[in-house]
Amino acid sequence: MRIRVLLAAVVVAYLGTAATAADFVPDVLVVSNYPEKVVVPGPVLTDLPISSSAQLLYYHTNGTQYPLRIEVTVTNPSAESKHLDVLKSEAGPSADGIFAGHRAMVDFMSLLQKNQWRSVRIPPRGTYIVTYQALVTDKVSVGMISLKGTGLQLSMRVADPAWPLNFAWNGQYPTFETIQIANPVIQQSLTVSPEQTLIEMPVGHQPYLWDTLRAKELKGNYGVFYRYQIGLANPDPVYKKLTLYVSAIGGPTRATVKINDRLVESSLLGCSGESEAQQIYETVLAPYQKATPLNIELIPTAGSHYPINLVLRNSPFS
Repeated sequence: MRIRVLLAAVVVAYLGTAATAADFVPDVLVVSNYPEKVVVPGPVLTDLPISSSAQLLYYHTNGTQYPLRIEVTVTNPSAESKHLDVLKSEAGPSADGIFAGHRAMVDFMSLLQKNQWRSVRIPPRGTYIVTYQALVTDKVSVGMISLKGTGLQLSMRVADPAWPLNFAWNGQYPTFETIQIANPVIQQSLTVSPEQTLIEMPVGHQPYLWDTLRAKELKGNYGVFYRYQIGLANPDPVYKKLTLYVSAIGGPTRATVKINDRLVESSLLGCSGESEAQQIYETVLAPYQKATPLNIELIPTAGSHYPINLVLRNSPFS
């Protein structure tokens, strides 16, 4: 199979030494995409306990002829006020699901990298509205929300603003499901040896993470944190070049990759039906260079077609 390679990479932000995404690991990831197309509004998630942290990813289209709204709230059921930290990104409504998912991911990773949380205090038995996001007919709305707090409850529903309390909508009842993944992080440490010319790092591949309570797999591992730490060293007396590529293998996709202190957006890849790769990073190792860490982080993006591969190529420098 022919692989087409795109050489241009777009660096979207230099992020310095701000707090890294590795500082946040949610206790649970909740994915709302089942069904993707909403034909009956109603509750999606009700009073999920937040022990210390949670992450919510939703991706829905409106399959009705009415304007709907995605509502995410956090409730404090106790008799004492509670502290909540919120980090969220949203995109849409949009007719382009790949673009909306990518926009939400870029904003989310940038906010997380900069440690830009919003702190609120919820009064006793009060409810905080995290988001009210429009869901327009035949368009996509996407959200990524991270929460930190204790003794709180997370809820989500798709509502008809004209009739917000009616769950038996036009005589129909909603059938939403979520997938909930504990400790949604996949991480690996690698060392590049002199004889290795190619190293593949899978993202969104099987085995998928598993929701044990509901006995469901999270296909594509959407919303899961992938973290690779690679030791770069050159024991040889010649210069070496290391090049990192994003390779689309599952269909049209975009990726947002954090490489040390930078976020890099890939172009839209995989539209031709063939495997397609784009260079997103390159470095040169001096002779006898000692180990230097290369930290790579990314999250499978809603709306794009995962799995993908990250490919590191080790070659002589000329």
